[in-house]
Amino acid sequence: MTAAIVKETGLYPPGTYVKLASGELAVVVRRGPCATTPQVCSLTDATGLAFTQPLARDTGRLQHKVLAAVPADSVRVRFERERLFALVR
Repeated sequence: MTAAIVKETGLYPPGTYVKLASGELAVVVRRGPCATTPQVCSLTDATGLAFTQPLARDTGRLQHKVLAAVPADSVRVRFERERLFALVR
C-alpha cells in the first residue's frame, strides 16, 4: 500500500516545503516524472530572502535537487497559491 501512495504522490506530496541543493526553499506543486523529482517553485534564495515571485525549478538538475523536506511550521514566507500553481501548468 505504501508503494502505491508513493507512486501516486511521489516522496514529496504537493504542498510540502523542501530544501534544494542550491540552498533555496521551495514548495512542491506537482509530482514529477519520478518520486524524487517533484515540480517545485522556489520561494527564497539560499540566504532566506524571499523572491518577489516564486521561481519554477527543475529538481532533475543537480543544483536544484531536493535534499530534504522542511517542516511547514518553520516556513515564514507567504505566497499566493493561484500564482504559484499557474507557473507549472
